[in-house]
Amino acid sequence: TATCEAHHGTSPSARIASWPCTGRLETGCAEHVGFVPGLRGEVTTLRTSHAIAQQGAYVFEGIEVCLPVIVRKARAAAATFVVPAKAAHALLPNGDLEIMEFAHGRTLFTLGGIDYIDNDLGDYNEVSMAFYVRPRGAPRGIPYLGAWSDFLAGRASTYIHRLPVDQGFTCAAGRGIWGFPKSVERIRFEIEGERAQCRLDMDGRHVLTLEAPRHGSRTLRDTAMTTYSYID
Repeated sequence: TATCEAHHGTSPSARIASWPCTGRLETGCAEHVGFVPGLRGEVTTLRTSHAIAQQGAYVFEGIEVCLPVIVRKARAAAATFVVPAKAAHALLPNGDLEIMEFAHGRTLFTLGGIDYIDNDLGDYNEVSMAFYVRPRGAPRGIPYLGAWSDFLAGRASTYIHRLPVDQGFTCAAGRGIWGFPKSVERIRFEIEGERAQCRLDMDGRHVLTLEAPRHGSRTLRDTAMTTYSYID
């Protein structure tokens, strides 16, 4: 039986160099992603790694991890897509959460590429795939307008569908502490001229490439975030 856990925290430091959210997405082997607009996806059962808790800390591969985990420097790009809400809902493991609809039958899917440079869990690359959700039965406000209001104000919660990384230690820590659906995959960042690319390969097959302009013009302020994952 899976339980639904909410994670509350703050965004990384405002020193993050942010790539703009006007990217181009190329999809390769879509079945690995689990969801791409217009294609059918499938849910994979997640197994949680077990950590040894010692005085409020966790131990993975002989290394102690204390909370909160701090990200001191990173670079990131993200793109948000309008997708069918029904297909997104089919990817939720149980009925604890519901997909937020931003228009009739439509929701938002955010794809992000993160290059962690200085992080308590190491220097690693990550790809985030998330939907916007609320606990089932939570107040919705005015249909659609309530969802947009929460999204624009940074109050909308996310369900992490996939969170591939390129190193084993952060994979074990992310799964063991928060139940995030991390897996170790090949993730490459390439910067050429004024463009940056994040490419994800799984099982030797190209899944997607996210491309965005360099040198983001915005500085992200610290803000509270809530994400959900399922822990066996």
